[in-house]
Amino acid sequence: MNRCLLTLLTFVALLPAGCGADDASTAGVNDTGFQDATATQDTSTPDSQTTDTTTSETASETASDAATDTREVEAPLTGFKEDPTYLVPGNIAAKTDVVAAGDLVAWVEGSASATTTPILVVWDVSTPSVGPRAFAPPTLLNPRALALSDAYLVYVDDRYGDPDIFAIDLTSGVEFSVVNRPGAQEAPAVLGSRVAWEDCTRCVTGDGVAGHEPNRELVERDLAGGGEIARTNDAVADRAPSYGLLADGRPALAWLSGRATLRLERLEAGVSATIDVDASLRVDQELGRVAIWKGLLAWRPSPLIVNPDSMIVNPDSMVPSDVFTSDPAAATAPAVALTVHAEIAARMELGPQAFGPRLAWLEIPPGVPATGRVMLTTGGEEPPSTIAFATGMSTFAMGRDFVVFSAPRPDNDGKEDVHVLPLDLP
Repeated sequence: MNRCLLTLLTFVALLPAGCGADDASTAGVNDTGFQDATATQDTSTPDSQTTDTTTSETASETASDAATDTREVEAPLTGFKEDPTYLVPGNIAAKTDVVAAGDLVAWVEGSASATTTPILVVWDVSTPSVGPRAFAPPTLLNPRALALSDAYLVYVDDRYGDPDIFAIDLTSGVEFSVVNRPGAQEAPAVLGSRVAWEDCTRCVTGDGVAGHEPNRELVERDLAGGGEIARTNDAVADRAPSYGLLADGRPALAWLSGRATLRLERLEAGVSATIDVDASLRVDQELGRVAIWKGLLAWRPSPLIVNPDSMIVNPDSMVPSDVFTSDPAAATAPAVALTVHAEIAARMELGPQAFGPRLAWLEIPPGVPATGRVMLTTGGEEPPSTIAFATGMSTFAMGRDFVVFSAPRPDNDGKEDVHVLPLDLP
């Protein structure tokens, strides 16, 4: 029996009421302990294509870079909600933006409203009866776009007027600024102590579609020490970074460049692949997300945004979006489709996620946009299988031996809640 369920059964017997991590970016990689999150010198430049983009900090930037007390608060777990399939925390609160790494799950709890202050929650599901850690940085405003390793929780917040990136060192419990300067810094990814993000310091507001502006670049920083490293320096929009492991076990960073180009870079050896997948995209599509899976690039398209005002905003609208793979070792080979006529609801997390031999993504059953399901494949001859489903499913993540997703529950006042499903898989 799964170790999570064994622990849960023991814990339930003690409760007065009934009872309801590395990911693809950390598998096989040891995290480096926190040493100096505010260092500005660049200690490693992987190759000649990598440029140090460290800039002079303003006085306010320097001040905000200092580590601050996160005010770790009382754990919100109060038993479990009754559920025959999933581990569901027992407290009543909105829980969104779920992420996972190894045995850890993290989410945003509460909201940035006048009456509710959000907190950041990290739960070790290998010991589910032990309450999670909850962090409440004093100036936390609107945390989102969480990324997690076994060493750091990284996220976007607007506390200084535009999107900046912050992190909590899970060893010390201290929050600090990863990057804080004019212009949006968004969409972080984390691998151990390395963080990559979209940087719009050189973007011009209103120049094209938000999130796709020219001069949106990919920047990386090692939180264990060292300055910022530019991974791109061009006029196109570089976006959606994702860490993972190649077939030889070496770490790599993948991202999207422009409408139809996949980029992959070995972290020790420079850019190793540039793949144009335009032939696999419809004229009304662009690349949406990418993940590294068994040495391949698993990717998914999204609707091409030309005029944001003309886009359908109904969260239950159906978006055709199949899952494809491309081989970096055969950049000119056609993409391989893993799905046929897959659809996703507009509210759902688009990107596929990988852990070891497993690749998962969200879909909706044909014509049923209110219901989401987690699909999983390990490759080979067997078709993808449905491993979880729920009405209103929005985000999901994969851990060492579980998947986790958020979806509303009646016993959570109809708000989104965390659902952990242990996997008995090889």
